[in-house]
Amino acid sequence: MDSHIYEESKDFLFAAVALNLTLYGVLVVQTYLYYLAFSHDRTWIKAAAYVVFALETLHTTMLTWGYHSFTSSDWGFCSGLDCNVQLAMIWVIPLVGGLVALITNVIYAYRIHIVTQSRILFSVLLVFIISQFAAAVIFRVMPSKHYPIHSTSPVTPVQLYYQADVLIPVFGFVWLGLSAICDVAIAAIMVYILSRERMLSKETRWRVSRVIRLVIETGTTTATVDILTLILLVTAKWTVSGYIVPMIILSKAYGNAMMVLLNNRMTIIGSRLRSPTHMDAAATHLSTLRFPTVDQESELASQHTNINEPQKGLPLMEKLSLTSTSE
Repeated sequence: MDSHIYEESKDFLFAAVALNLTLYGVLVVQTYLYYLAFSHDRTWIKAAAYVVFALETLHTTMLTWGYHSFTSSDWGFCSGLDCNVQLAMIWVIPLVGGLVALITNVIYAYRIHIVTQSRILFSVLLVFIISQFAAAVIFRVMPSKHYPIHSTSPVTPVQLYYQADVLIPVFGFVWLGLSAICDVAIAAIMVYILSRERMLSKETRWRVSRVIRLVIETGTTTATVDILTLILLVTAKWTVSGYIVPMIILSKAYGNAMMVLLNNRMTIIGSRLRSPTHMDAAATHLSTLRFPTVDQESELASQHTNINEPQKGLPLMEKLSLTSTSE
């Protein structure tokens, strides 16, 4: 292997591993807080959260192991177990990225469906979401036909994902493009739906504004990572394997976006982010961390809201609730 390609690949992988481990640490904390706080969420929501955590754990393990194997190899040439580990790493990156994006976007699309009750809109979103995952799978499968792996082959992301004049990753472009479209569409629809609601309750207006801000921030983050990966992949002839950095952290961006959405319902008594109806009540409490369920939050809000003020926004927040009524 060319020493220049090897050194650049090693540097990019190091940056990707460092960022990935950092974001994985954030995800661990997010998942633990979710485990403590929301034991009454719907079963499939909890399953989605824990499946994403398991996938990200596998992703981080294989990436770290593969990086160690690659950097300890002789100029990228591998044999035996090292080759298998590096190959597994290269398989895991796009597959986990596409699958975590699918799970995250399905949860967002489900909330849109609950609010709008539109099966057509939900179906269209599902088509795009599933298509991006299918493109991610094909993106990884196609290189195997063009570049078979042998025990003495140098295995690097730049050779398996992109080869100038040999393998142009069209399905990689499709995967990342569809992912970005899904993120932007979901964020735009959520913001449009929530901003149309007429809410007289200060409590509800405050909560909806938080959800809108959260949707915009998470949607912008994941779409930016998608677009950056797409640009670097398109220009891989000149940027070599620079695209591997955003491609690796893509799954963590989606995983953390999902957990932020789920954990957004937490309340910190005495914090600066208190809702208007909680400010007076919280002034006499110590600043402690509490995790009320959605039902408890609604009850607390009703205790401190003017009883003469119509609660027109309450049904919207009930729709956005992920808590199981049967548990």
